[in-house]
Amino acid sequence: MALVAAGCSPPAAPAAGGGEARIVLRADPRTFNPVAALDAVSASLVGLMHAALFQVDGATQLVVPALAERLDPPDATGAMLLHLRAGVTFPDGEPFGADDVVFSLQVFQDEALAAPQSQALRVGGTPTRATAVDDHTVRLVFGAPHPDPARLLTGVPMLPRHRLEALHARGALASAWALDTPPADLVGLGPFRLDAFEPGQRVRFVRNPSYWRRDAAGQALPRLDRLTALVVSDPEAQTARLLAGEVDVLSAVDTRQQSTLDAAAGVTLRNAGPSLEYTFLLLNLDDPPRRGTAAPRTRWFQQTAFRQAVSLAIDRPAIARLIYGGLATPLGAHVSPGNRQWHAGIAAPARAIATARDRLRGAGFGWDADGRLRDAAGAPVTFTLLTSTSNPQRQRIATVVQDDLAALGLEVRVAALEFRALVERVTRTREFDAAVMALGGGDTDPNAEANVWRLDGATHLWRLGAAAPLAQWEADIDALMRAQAVTVDPAVRRAQYARVQQLVAEYLPIVPLVSPNHLVAVRDGLVGVVPATTSRDSLWNVDVWSRSGARR
Repeated sequence: MALVAAGCSPPAAPAAGGGEARIVLRADPRTFNPVAALDAVSASLVGLMHAALFQVDGATQLVVPALAERLDPPDATGAMLLHLRAGVTFPDGEPFGADDVVFSLQVFQDEALAAPQSQALRVGGTPTRATAVDDHTVRLVFGAPHPDPARLLTGVPMLPRHRLEALHARGALASAWALDTPPADLVGLGPFRLDAFEPGQRVRFVRNPSYWRRDAAGQALPRLDRLTALVVSDPEAQTARLLAGEVDVLSAVDTRQQSTLDAAAGVTLRNAGPSLEYTFLLLNLDDPPRRGTAAPRTRWFQQTAFRQAVSLAIDRPAIARLIYGGLATPLGAHVSPGNRQWHAGIAAPARAIATARDRLRGAGFGWDADGRLRDAAGAPVTFTLLTSTSNPQRQRIATVVQDDLAALGLEVRVAALEFRALVERVTRTREFDAAVMALGGGDTDPNAEANVWRLDGATHLWRLGAAAPLAQWEADIDALMRAQAVTVDPAVRRAQYARVQQLVAEYLPIVPLVSPNHLVAVRDGLVGVVPATTSRDSLWNVDVWSRSGARR
């Protein structure tokens, strides 16, 4: 078997329909509710069961119609007409139409539900208004001009109003469609329906017979009858299941498994190049509490010079080489070269210990007789770095960071937590000093990152829920993200987002480290899998997958 670049060799012609494919999940989903799907696993499964008005083509990174046929240009008042695909029905036989679109856009903008799509839909800070013109036409009014309104709608699954409106009216939608919901109650417009969920084992899906999409020959999709997602957290165990023939597709392959997969028969490892994912060191920049004693980390981490020193001490090429076998790109900002349109070309800083020490010295830090770093008050500089037990690569990154920062006399303790516990610390309790994390999703557009870079963003992780910006640079990032969201001129918008990247590289609200290449292993016999940087789970075109082998 050889490592091949995705797209170098086109997939074989589609086989006849039917059969089953098996994929891997790194953890159980947390919900089947599209509105509450904040974690990557839940979001992947939502994508199997639901569909949006438009979607991103993983091969081209362009937006293409899905449940919508087209979106007309704005009229003299700024309103746009959205034209829906006719003849679409939910699995329970109810037709999909304009009322479902209006309901869905209301739900995803409900502040009480805090859906991640809410900010993107509030263009210029004003909610998007939708009204039904007829069964297949919706009038949309955005709060301000938007550079790419169809792309804005790609991340909004369409919900069945007839099933969920009453729950929403009584404030129960957030808890609806939990993991114990009977499969028949989960109604969506995606290619598959839930068949069974076995916690810690697998999630089984069956073909949605009323799925609306057809292939170029007019044949109904999806081609597969069944899709099974096995829950396997350990990368070595994932590879073992793949080699044993129990798994057909393994996405985001751990590069430590590359040599094993290279030698395997019946498997092809495909390299889609730098992914959209960016791995980073997260420092907790929260303000000190109004009462009580602030953690010493506050006075360290909130200093730009300290963050710059930390960044300069980290050997990013070594991380790419030692942990990813060279199949990763060192980063200076959060946008990877995998984002072909928006990457601003900011290079990763070279490791420079002497310069890092100068930055610390200028900020009032010093060293004791044993070479340990101390702050201006004489306190030793030491903190705990969290990482996830389910991601060995990030655990190893944490160890590299620990060793690199030791060159500054900085003591870092590494602690690995179960993934959910880590997310709880970072996003809810805020009881953490630092963490190795990763972000990056299925869209290249800057608005997909609004939740990260806006002050009120749900994933503004370094200062989650802060009442005011830490400094002018944070206010500038927020203002630029709001401005680019309503800038129609592509050149001006590109300059605005390039400036965001420059501010991130200089002031380091997060410390970008590397972007791993997106590697996908596919067993022979499964046809149509096209790895793409926009789809970490490789499921963006799962409806056209088919089997040429024996798994029926």
